[in-house]
Amino acid sequence: MPTFNRKRIRLRVDGDQDEKFQDALTSATPVLWRGNDVQIELGLFFGGLVADDISNLTSVTLEAKLSQVSAEPPVISKTVSVFDNTLTLETWTDKSKQHAVIPLTAAETNLSLSGATEKTYWLTVSAVTSAGYAITLGVSSLLVREDNAGTAGTPPTNDPTYLTAAETTALVEDKISSAELLAALRGTATDSWESGATTLAADVDTVTVPFTVAKTSADYEFLALHVRNLSGDAVKAAYFVSPIDQTDEEFTVQLSGNTLSANYVLVWHVVALS
Repeated sequence: MPTFNRKRIRLRVDGDQDEKFQDALTSATPVLWRGNDVQIELGLFFGGLVADDISNLTSVTLEAKLSQVSAEPPVISKTVSVFDNTLTLETWTDKSKQHAVIPLTAAETNLSLSGATEKTYWLTVSAVTSAGYAITLGVSSLLVREDNAGTAGTPPTNDPTYLTAAETTALVEDKISSAELLAALRGTATDSWESGATTLAADVDTVTVPFTVAKTSADYEFLALHVRNLSGDAVKAAYFVSPIDQTDEEFTVQLSGNTLSANYVLVWHVVALS
């Protein structure tokens, strides 16, 4: 007679595939209830076959992060170094064996869902070999759902010492006024940044702007670059602007058409990247 135990998630990870792996028990994205004990069972495959020799792996790590590109630390990270090298396709199929078991406790899966009923995390399985190579074995998504059960525990909340947006704004305004900040942004040009509004002549579609201070290199970014009409001309035009040349002493831009009058200015702001 079957007995209740911790939830099983059985991951077949094909090391030679780029597609996201699934839970072999459900043929779907791995899913767990927040704050529950879970047993991750890992089977490594290559070329559609069970990897029959993983003795060169020294460790395998399972990690869940907020997203594929998140720089935040993983919300789940578990490393194991004990493997069963006797796994076969038969014992994987009948669910009696796996290469490794990665247990996650209720505390480790007690994640903040930010008040939502569910949240998706980016899941990776990676390994380190005996030669010291770090390799990604596979990736997937992990769906964590809220069961609102008392046994799951209270979801974690943000650190109460965090400042709210209003508190942060008040703190900044206490140190520097808006006028002072604007003056600093529009202060004297340096070798790392400069801004200006360059008057354009009538009937031109290119303009070269010299810097008052040479920049550290020609590698600079335009934080602002657009054309503005300063008068009440009856007929106005909108122009797209594209840099076509830049040196440490000047830059040249191309307009999408010739200026209709001498009432246009090129507004620009550069910041050196190196």
